[in-house]
Amino acid sequence: MNKVFCMNSKCEHYIEDSCEEALQDKTAEIDENGKCALFKEGENEFYSDLAKMKQSEARKCSHCGKEMSAGYCIRGGEEYYCSDECLHEHYSEEEYLDLYDNGNGDSYWTEWED
Repeated sequence: MNKVFCMNSKCEHYIEDSCEEALQDKTAEIDENGKCALFKEGENEFYSDLAKMKQSEARKCSHCGKEMSAGYCIRGGEEYYCSDECLHEHYSEEEYLDLYDNGNGDSYWTEWED
């Protein structure tokens, strides 16, 4: 068998422009059909784990459970609320303003970037 460096992104061994399996030898085995003998169609678990982690880190409203890209962050992330309606189910306007503390508190409204 010939040896080459494989970069097939449709293989479950592929990660960051290289083959995780072949990195041990620095090359990949090529079969009689000219294809990588290590090829296994799929996605590297690094990418699926990363996607799951991002999903679990998505901010969700503490009241209605809606995913949020903007809203209230209360006490540095202990609670999140997507709207005035959800916030005021738990805090009055006066209670929120006390937490906000004229911008000096750890409670505020914001927009998050993905």
